[in-house]
Amino acid sequence: MVLCVCARLTGRPVKWIEDRLEHLCASSVAPNRVTHIEAAYRADGTVQALRLKHWDDHGAYLRAPMPAPIYRMHGLSTNGYAIQNVDVINQIIVTNKCPTGAVRGFGGPQLYFAIERMMHKIATLLQLDPLKVMQRNLIQPQDFPYRTPAGSLLDSGNYQKVIEDATQQGDIADLLQRRAERRAQGKIYGIGYASAVEPSQSNMGYISTLKTHENVSVQDPKTVPSLPAPSASMHWVQSA
Repeated sequence: MVLCVCARLTGRPVKWIEDRLEHLCASSVAPNRVTHIEAAYRADGTVQALRLKHWDDHGAYLRAPMPAPIYRMHGLSTNGYAIQNVDVINQIIVTNKCPTGAVRGFGGPQLYFAIERMMHKIATLLQLDPLKVMQRNLIQPQDFPYRTPAGSLLDSGNYQKVIEDATQQGDIADLLQRRAERRAQGKIYGIGYASAVEPSQSNMGYISTLKTHENVSVQDPKTVPSLPAPSASMHWVQSA
């Protein structure tokens, strides 16, 4: 943006040149995250509990609004799924890398990848259709407004209908046929599925402090209810 302004003011092309040290001092990258996730599930693929451990590498030092990505998504630790039990451990790591900053996505893709990878693994272990497992676990339309176990309030939605529309408009039957044909030819052909529910309100306390008491009071409190222990009939699977 600054270069565009300079070019307009001078009426000439403007080029920015920096060395590696200058780039490390002035630039930023998204945090590097490693997630270990466990799920307790039943024989029909219904997930009863999630246990997540996140490690976020934020580089040489923290600067505002870091480490926001890992906390922006905390209330949606279960994504759009009706999973009643969740345990989350967040660990912020400082290293000698470039400091982190707000990169688009802002913590969402890292969480979605871990959960959707787990959903697909459960479907594979049970030899079920991944789409059916997703639809079975997604919050049902009649359950909205829905309070997630980590505190977010989801006001409305029909996630099952979204999957139905997407598979119909994307012609899933044709894709499955092409996959079978390519695999019969010895080729690698896959079809990926993923869901994502993006939050519209931050649950980061130091941002909420900028609001007046009246504005904060009209928002629903982000409380975390006590979570019952998984039952003995559940199966646990891990993914990293």
